[in-house]
Amino acid sequence: MADPDSGDIDPSRYYAVEDHVWVAVQEDGTVLVGVVADGCLLRGPVRGYSPRRVGKSLRAGLSCATLEGDDWVAPARCPVGGTVVAVNEAAQETPDVVRSDCWDAGWLVRLEPEDLRRDLADLVTGDTARAAFERLHAEMRAPV
Repeated sequence: MADPDSGDIDPSRYYAVEDHVWVAVQEDGTVLVGVVADGCLLRGPVRGYSPRRVGKSLRAGLSCATLEGDDWVAPARCPVGGTVVAVNEAAQETPDVVRSDCWDAGWLVRLEPEDLRRDLADLVTGDTARAAFERLHAEMRAPV
């Protein structure tokens, strides 16, 4: 589906570019949160996925899950506040789905949002998201 490194951004999703996460608003008013597996955050296979528990209340900016690889550990910051209503059981069985199918089967948590309108105002979509990812990737590739 969408690949921010190629400029392909799903315009129906919201992005917290610096945190490499996306939000997809569902028809029932809940939101799915996932990571953008663009090589910036996930360097190699995901070996572990530890989501926050169902029922946990999260503030925007806090970790909704922890991801682990062979030689890295990274929090996935939740760009919206709310209560965790589901975790991805498939990712608990096969953690690398978070990277290999990050746009569909690899979502992290489903939330009942607290103030979605407020939180979405801080995120970017479409061409704005595409341009932000391009800038971020250019900065990461720049020689030090």
